[in-house]
Amino acid sequence: PWLSGAIFEMAHDEQYIVSDPDIVPDEGCPLDAVEHFAAIMEAHPEVHRVGFGLRIDDLPDHYAPKADVISWEAPMWEHEIEPGLYNAPIDTTFALARVPRPSSRPSIRTGPPYVARHLSWYDITAEPTAELMYYREHSDRSLTHWTRPTIPGRERRLLDRQIVER
Repeated sequence: PWLSGAIFEMAHDEQYIVSDPDIVPDEGCPLDAVEHFAAIMEAHPEVHRVGFGLRIDDLPDHYAPKADVISWEAPMWEHEIEPGLYNAPIDTTFALARVPRPSSRPSIRTGPPYVARHLSWYDITAEPTAELMYYREHSDRSLTHWTRPTIPGRERRLLDRQIVER
């Protein structure tokens, strides 16, 4: 959204929401999530974005990069700044953002009950659907690696380095 210029054209000086299309609030998530994010943002004026924490406690074994996802996401749950709020970067995971700026820091991710699922993490990797195959064939593979059956070498090295740096 930032690379295309859409955010800068449409958001002007107002708060806006950016989300991957496969981020879905958990069944137990209250319906006031956006208002909750706005209240957190108001209480934390230094924060650029507030959004959902992503569940990783229920990832299925049939999702091949499960261990990679857990390694990547687990640090997002380590720095609780107050009950239910975590200091963690957030980009295109469903988040409320301040005026247009591409920075994902400082950001806050919320804990339960304000959590979401990244639906592609629940796919049966060995049995991709026709929709997923179409997506893989037509998407810009430089933008994500979570939809691949395995994490390619370059991304694997970046993931390993980021985990070590945390």
